[in-house]
Order: sequence, then C-alpha cells, then structure tokens
Amino acid sequence: MSQLQNYPTVREKNRAGWSQVHAVRRRKSCKTQCAAASGAEFASDAGMCTGIDKKIADIGIATGQIGPMRFALFNRGTPEPTHIDVRHGDSAFRVELRRRPMARRVTLRVSGATGDIVMTLPERTSFATAKKFAEAHGGWIAARVSRLPQQVPFAAGAVIPLRGIPHRIVRRASLATHAEPGPEGEPEIVVSGGEAQTSRRLREFLCREARRDLEEAVGRYTSRLGVQAQTITLRDTTSRWGSCSSRGGLSFSWRLIMAPSFVLDYLAAHEVAHLAEMNHSHRFWRIVHDMCPRTEQAEKWLKQNGAGLHRFG
Repeated sequence: MSQLQNYPTVREKNRAGWSQVHAVRRRKSCKTQCAAASGAEFASDAGMCTGIDKKIADIGIATGQIGPMRFALFNRGTPEPTHIDVRHGDSAFRVELRRRPMARRVTLRVSGATGDIVMTLPERTSFATAKKFAEAHGGWIAARVSRLPQQVPFAAGAVIPLRGIPHRIVRRASLATHAEPGPEGEPEIVVSGGEAQTSRRLREFLCREARRDLEEAVGRYTSRLGVQAQTITLRDTTSRWGSCSSRGGLSFSWRLIMAPSFVLDYLAAHEVAHLAEMNHSHRFWRIVHDMCPRTEQAEKWLKQNGAGLHRFG
C-alpha cells in the first residue's frame, strides 16, 4: 500500500480545521525537505515548515494541488487585486492581472481584438513589482491603445462590411433584415423595428448569412475529400477564426461573414482539411492549397485586417 494512502486527504485536513492542524504539528523544522519537495517558492512562503507540512506537500504533489494548498494554508490574508489602474497624462487604463504557473517573465499586451490590457505574471512576482512595471510602461500602453481602431456600433447610419463590401445600416419597415442596393446604389442592410432591436436583429442576420455561406463551403470541401463534418457551430471567439474537434465538429467565428468571401472560403477549407489530417503537417497544407488556391492571400488578409473585424458591433 502506498505510503500516501495513510495520510489524511486534503478534504479531511480542511474539515479538521486550522486549529487541529496546529495541534498535531511536530516541532522539528523541515524547511529543507519542503523546498526539495515543492520548490523554493513554497518554502519561502511557508517559512519554517513542520512534519505535517511535509506530508501536505507530498499530497499536493501527488494530486496536483500544491498551489491551492499553499494559498489555503499560508495566504489567508486580503486577496490580491485583479487589476492595476495606470494613469498616463489625462488618461487612465485598467490593466488586468493574470498569473500563470508556466510564465517565466512579466509580459504586457494590448489585445487588438478586444482592446483589453493584460499583464501576465509568474507566480513568484509580487504585486508591488507588477504595479511598478505597469506604471513604468504607461506611455507604451497609451500609444498602443491610441492605435486601436474605433468601435463601430450596430446602429442606424453606421457602415459595416458584408462579404468584404461596405454596407450602410438603415432602419425602415421590412418583413426581415436583408441586404439590398440603396436609392443611390449604395449597398444597405435594412433592419426593421425600433432602435433598441437594431443591434440584436443585425447580429442575427449576420449569423444567418455566415452559417449559409459556411455550410455551402464545408459541404463542397467535405464532398471533395470524402469526409464528414458532424456539426458546424458559430461563435464569437477572439483567439481563433475556426477550429476542428477530434469528434469532427467544426467551429467558426460568425464575423467571417464580414471578411471577403475568399477568406471565409479558406477557413472552411482549412478546418475541413483537419478532418483528414488533425495536424499542421506538410500533407495538411498540401490538402489546403489543393482545395483553396488563395490560401496565402487569405492568410495575409487575416493577419492585416482580421483584428479589425472585432470593432464592429
């Protein structure tokens, strides 16, 4: 029988309560053993560890819960702030903090898709260090934010792309939201109902159009490859335009309907190719290029303009 099986479980220790843990602690220090078992950070946080702490560390290693145990036992003070407010000139910016166990250094980024400012921290980095780092880069943050494209709401009078072609949003009586040439030949998307319903109805229209185009393209490419897509799901993701699951489910961003048609067509070919090759090997890319000759052009368009699609709506 494994020696760990004789130890109390983490749940049992939590039920026993902090006072009981203190009651059974041994007096002998095992700071060195704790550092070897769970890393210098654990030893540094815990200070002088006792025999029972060594057992807790062993259990944490076995169950992958050393992080939660450390915070539960030693960091019961005020929770760490989740963000830092940075001022630069007359502007204020909120920097979200995210700790990552695998992070090796402090990183700061501004999302081109959402405009979020995120600082990633190693577990050992103190909040004071993070705050100093963020404040020192206030100018950099301000410069990056100023370059972000202006948001365009789904409202009457706004211009949004549909299959890469600018369309003006207009509100007037209509049986259903649809695209048509305007009185002066300018492409329009006609939305009926009041102003409060405009954004929702326009988004529903774009999702319907995206599904129609994607189902057509996916059907064409699956027939060519002799494979089958189990499902086609539309999402509003910011990190990827499409994905393929091991079960054959395809997922796409509905915002692809705002890109030129050859871009949506490429994404359909890309994800269908994963149904045959669940990797990005040379064989995979040969399949994609054979099905979609404009692959490189579509990749270039997404790299240059993809993030801009998130400013609409």
